Amino acid sequence: MYQGYLKYKTVIAELDSAIQLRINIVLFLASVYLVLQTSVGFKNPTYGGAPKRLPEKINCSASNRGFI
Repeated sequence: MYQGYLKYKTVIAELDSAIQLRINIVLFLASVYLVLQTSVGFKNPTYGGAPKRLPEKINCSASNRGFI
């Protein structure tokens, strides 16, 4: 009985470590992906990349729009 319990306990511990390893790998890959997205960001410019230059402030006065 006790031997079976020990066997069960080691199996559970191995499963737990395997799950933990898988979670760590997934988190590592996600962090690498995020770092690449923020540093490269050229393929998909909506994610990361260099901050875009804001356009010059548009003067919205009537004289600038040709009404006067």
